[in-house]
Amino acid sequence: MIFDAGRVVALNLKDGKPIWLSGNTYHPGYATPVIFQSGADTILTSFGGKGFSLIHAASGREIAHYPFKTQYNMTATDPLVSEIGEYIFISAISQGELLRFDGTKLTSVWQSKRMRNSMNICALRDGHLFGIDGKHKSSRSRFTCIRFNDGEELWSKENYGYGTILTVDDILLVLSESGDLVAVEPSLEGYRELGRKSVLDSICWTPPSLSGKRVFLRNDMGRAVCLQLP
Repeated sequence: MIFDAGRVVALNLKDGKPIWLSGNTYHPGYATPVIFQSGADTILTSFGGKGFSLIHAASGREIAHYPFKTQYNMTATDPLVSEIGEYIFISAISQGELLRFDGTKLTSVWQSKRMRNSMNICALRDGHLFGIDGKHKSSRSRFTCIRFNDGEELWSKENYGYGTILTVDDILLVLSESGDLVAVEPSLEGYRELGRKSVLDSICWTPPSLSGKRVFLRNDMGRAVCLQLP
């Protein structure tokens, strides 16, 4: 079991005793560690409030660290790791950034203010990122599509607020901050809305969850909704 709160600790599931504790202490963030393979190594991500680290899963040894500055030192989105573990997209309220990992160090490929995920990370489909870019209660917050390799924007649709997204088969379910659940086709040609339903009110920051054909949604007041998908 892995916990990340400024330092990362691995616990034995049978007795809860520590197996290892990472050596460096950083400003904590809210992101969940992501596990991925890089060659023969199993690696953990640690996305703190002031930087991003890669940690050897077996020993807790830090492999690489990359400074990352954002407003309020708030990082809540889980890193998005490419299939072979070479490229990693990280994002927060101020900017998104694509990093390259060569097995020993992290380097920046590009930075952009056109994909600033705040509540959950975007989706990677066909070499493109689809996600929410923007700030809380801003009419300029939008659902947008950019290229993964260079950060170039293809299209965007405004008025989503601090929304969140969930990939379901070939469709993206987007929950707007105001409680609209929107089905969007991940098209490279432009924004294609397939359907929309108002399901909640107040503030919706929690990403949707999926179990079978049921999607679960909640708002900041604790009201939850379960919808049956076709």
